[in-house]
Amino acid sequence: MLSAGRVGRHRYCVMEFCSGETLRERLRDGPLQPSTAATLVAKLARAVDYAHGEGVLHRDIKPANVLLQVPGEEPRLTDFGLARDRSLRRSLTRTGDVLGTPAFMAPEQILGDRDVDVRVDVYALGVVLYQCLTGELPYQASTIPELVQEVLRGGAVPAVERNPAVPRELSAVCQRAMAAERDARYASAGALAEALEAAASPLAAPPDSPRRQLPVLLAALGVASVAVAGAIALWVDRARAPSEPSEPRPAQLEPTPQLRDGLVPPPREPELRLVPAAELRALSEQLANDYRLVKAPGSRSGVRTVGPRVAELLVDYPDDPRLAVYRIYLQIVQRGATTLELCRALRALERRGPALPEAFVGVVARQVGALGFQRMARDLVEESAADGLDYAWTGLGLMHLRALTQPPVRDLEAASAAAHTTLRVLERGGHLQDPAFHPPAWDVYGNLAVYRHALGDLEGALSALREAQALFGDRGGYTDRLLQQLSAGRLPRERALDLVRGLFAHDPLGLAIHPARKISESTPELEVQRLQAELAAFAEDPVGAALIEAALARVYSRSAQPRRALEVLEAAYARLTPADPDVRSLVARRLARVLLDLNLGAARAAELARETLAYPLLTRGEAADAWLQLARAERALGRSPEAALEAARALDPFDTRELDAFVR
Repeated sequence: MLSAGRVGRHRYCVMEFCSGETLRERLRDGPLQPSTAATLVAKLARAVDYAHGEGVLHRDIKPANVLLQVPGEEPRLTDFGLARDRSLRRSLTRTGDVLGTPAFMAPEQILGDRDVDVRVDVYALGVVLYQCLTGELPYQASTIPELVQEVLRGGAVPAVERNPAVPRELSAVCQRAMAAERDARYASAGALAEALEAAASPLAAPPDSPRRQLPVLLAALGVASVAVAGAIALWVDRARAPSEPSEPRPAQLEPTPQLRDGLVPPPREPELRLVPAAELRALSEQLANDYRLVKAPGSRSGVRTVGPRVAELLVDYPDDPRLAVYRIYLQIVQRGATTLELCRALRALERRGPALPEAFVGVVARQVGALGFQRMARDLVEESAADGLDYAWTGLGLMHLRALTQPPVRDLEAASAAAHTTLRVLERGGHLQDPAFHPPAWDVYGNLAVYRHALGDLEGALSALREAQALFGDRGGYTDRLLQQLSAGRLPRERALDLVRGLFAHDPLGLAIHPARKISESTPELEVQRLQAELAAFAEDPVGAALIEAALARVYSRSAQPRRALEVLEAAYARLTPADPDVRSLVARRLARVLLDLNLGAARAAELARETLAYPLLTRGEAADAWLQLARAERALGRSPEAALEAARALDPFDTRELDAFVR
């Protein structure tokens, strides 16, 4: 804690800026080396033990709440949103509720016991250690009830059996920390830290070299009141003494230096050879900047230049999974593939990594959104921009996907914020006053004005257009005309979004679902007629027909015809088999929503939500929406929705409006 104080009615605290990633993000690269995992969790345990000494339980320890400071990847434990002050008998949340993230909750915490003690945090530290050692959670299930039963039964597969590189004594420490019976666990986080430090010591160097001494640990903790309820932050740091270089990250499991009980660790697999980042970024920017490729389906200008180079890269880097996305995208433009194939390639890439360049994400996400996968599209571009925008085209994609998707995904306030961020990116790059740069700033200003007008903020819209006029004069493209229209009152608010063209479809199915048209001219009656005609054209394609029916159901829902939407979604669901998981999960989630809106079949809605959650390639927004529908169903059935809500929150979705509204 660096400082704390109060300004008017608002309290604040100032803490160290942590420039690193979270442990959850770090574990996407695979498990840690056993010595690294033991040392890291030991440091967390020391800090947790200090908090316990001050009478504070954390109750939500998990990798997402551990920040890794750069350099050295020193851990900081954060987010005491569920913390409980045992000495004062008070909590930031209600004691007795089922609180925490289910996979990291001790059995007594799941059962809502009121007498939970420090051993719930010991259990969570054990689960964090297990995930660091194996890259997996100790208990896995497709639904919350199944997961709860697994946790209550206990008996997780030992870490050493999932990763033979883990020493048996370290695996035993992990197993004891996660014991289902709390009396079998370590009595304190300090005792766990001692066991981990003892297990980590012989792993710090090869047997024939002097043992390295563990760095001195200094636990620096800060507790402050933030806003009215207050929040607590816990930071782990070590003494500012000279430290040894941090161990390099292993791309795959690395064997320990010793052979343990005759177990020979598996050989290290070769690392994937990836296309150099600079080259892939250059290709991405070329595709993003090519207006003809984006706006005119079938244009070959970009294909002639980018296509042959992608083909060469596929030969030179056959293991780079990102190239499959480029290949499919170029085939779509040439009418040789479908956007559904692009969706599947993107989902597989999200699961395996590495990430696409930011510039290209803004292009492909708008294709996916046009096909109807609007939450997936927004998640792709939000994820790419989560750590800050570097490329203006991604900002434009972020703006459009926040603004042009259908409710409840649409968020014009967030779209306005993305427009301001994109303008800052252009200014940072020296392109704010360059009308030839793509995207030009006047285009961003125009979109910002449209969003503000659609929100009823006419003065905000006019202000944006005047800023563009001051920058560009009479070179401001359509912003000059838009300023004249708004000033004269010739553009009704309900027609504002007609001026934005943000989602682009190239293949026949995408064009059937999202053709180029003005939003205000797409009346429900005309949309129903158009989609019904398209449905007949896709009668022999059950997957395509189901996607069109899903779009038709959206039209019925927006025009206050939920029972017609239900009929159409039931027909779409009946067409699909488990062999079509992308579309089936989309339809199942929407069917659950409509059933609950109509107060029909809560048990069936819960079943559909659970089926959706069994699909491993959901984006975080899709999964959070499925958990929300499950929570709604549980409440309708007279059961507690808390476990499903906590699972949704644990995903840290980009858009929490519906979750927040449900809780209220």
